[in-house]
Amino acid sequence: EGHFLEPNGAWTRVLGYDESELMAVPFVELVHPEDRAATLAATATLQAGGDVISFENRYRCRDGTWRWFSWQASPDLAEGRIHAVAVDVTERKLAEAQIHAALTLQRAILRSAEYAIITTDSRGGICVFNRAAKRLLGWTEAEMLGKSPEVFHDQREIAARAEALSRELGRPIPPGLEVFVARARNG
Repeated sequence: EGHFLEPNGAWTRVLGYDESELMAVPFVELVHPEDRAATLAATATLQAGGDVISFENRYRCRDGTWRWFSWQASPDLAEGRIHAVAVDVTERKLAEAQIHAALTLQRAILRSAEYAIITTDSRGGICVFNRAAKRLLGWTEAEMLGKSPEVFHDQREIAARAEALSRELGRPIPPGLEVFVARARNG
């Protein structure tokens, strides 16, 4: 019927309710309003005999704050029960939100800078090509994503740089992507 039957001590400690309070209300009343539809869908899966693995939602604590939980649940159709284990993932979710905010800010700064900024991934594929780079070189970010910076450099200059770096670093540097990353790889 949608009520907790046997909440354990960890559950009551984390949420701040005593056992009788948790059992007195349908569990969905404690679920964050934005998570209720997904929670009811996961519950329907369980009622139909399916398992739910790594389902995440928020529960209201007695003090009015919200905690994130990752659930694993299995139905016991013969008993008419659902057995579930939840792990508090609030700190991970907060850290993910901070990382997302920082990356969003970083992308905004990179894309709006007045200087051409082009970054590559570890394989040399372009992953940021800001508006100033577009103005300077004529390609859009969409056209350049995943491509090597070699495409907008003079091949003779790349070959000359490879020779100079080979002498400077004391090892052969082939013309190509290594010209752009050899010094960074050496620290």
